[in-house]
Amino acid sequence: MLNRIHCISFSHKRAPVEVRELLARRRDDLASFRAELCKRFEGAVVLSTCGRFEIYVATRNADHCVTWRDGFGVEAAGFNEYAVCRSGHSAVEHLLMVAAGLDSPLPGEDHILGQVRDAFLAADEQGATDPLLSALFRAAIACGRRVRRETCIKQLATSYAAQSIKILNSHVSRDEPVLIVGSGSLAHEVAVGLRDGGHKAIKVVSRHEQRGRELAKRVGCEWHGWNELGTRLSCTRAVVCCTAARQPIIKTESINGLSLPHCIVDLGMPRNVDAAVRESCVTYIDLDSLPGAQALTKDVLEDAKRIVAEESRRYLDWLIRRDVAHERLAHGRIASEQGAAA
Repeated sequence: MLNRIHCISFSHKRAPVEVRELLARRRDDLASFRAELCKRFEGAVVLSTCGRFEIYVATRNADHCVTWRDGFGVEAAGFNEYAVCRSGHSAVEHLLMVAAGLDSPLPGEDHILGQVRDAFLAADEQGATDPLLSALFRAAIACGRRVRRETCIKQLATSYAAQSIKILNSHVSRDEPVLIVGSGSLAHEVAVGLRDGGHKAIKVVSRHEQRGRELAKRVGCEWHGWNELGTRLSCTRAVVCCTAARQPIIKTESINGLSLPHCIVDLGMPRNVDAAVRESCVTYIDLDSLPGAQALTKDVLEDAKRIVAEESRRYLDWLIRRDVAHERLAHGRIASEQGAAA
């Protein structure tokens, strides 16, 4: 029965933002898309976020052939390059890793668990889930909650932010301008920490306007659109980069001859700053060189992966019990029919 579960994933790990934008669908479109999937499969859940587009389906039987190429808007030549297809235990473990925040650019980010839950609820309300997918997504949500409750994963963003602020305080005064690039949970931690520490010249640049404006309002600073990144870099003393971009966002061509900040703290994973800029910067710090970050991350991730393994086994045990129950029911039905015939 485990072999009836399949997943296709386009994520920040392999698919550039241009491909993910091509795949992204509005909420209304997702409902019709799930309906189309349910014509081919027993159930379907679609997880569509800024960092990933994933489809989870349950087939009618283990031999049901799943073909993914059609209907995604990705050229056939690029499909193999960008898509990751998983089945059985691999698909189960992947979803649990996603819900736990272990497949995100920054481990432990909070948004993804809510996005997994919302994707499941939307499919469930539409009647697009079958018992296997329903149990799987409930297991993933439970796993994500356990990881956040039983490990220090939620402290990673706070710890990264605190270490970053210490570095910034040693390089810039409270009156010198600091630029935050990004609008996620880590950007919030850094911006709020800087404000609470007395920094008075914070600015925010982000691709996501609504989140960027909300962050700027929270810390009482200015928000600027993505097209202003190069200009803002040239008139700031220090910058903290914490976006989920798959490719570097600060490159020599984006600087275009403008002066570089004195200090760059790069919290992106992968890194937000390209090699040429890193070598030209007076002070450059990334996650690998952030004091204490590596040791903390390693310990937390080991604990989180242990929980994922436990919850994967729990789901597998449920499948086995379900198979046994169905088999007994089938035998009982056959025996009853034979008795009636006799």
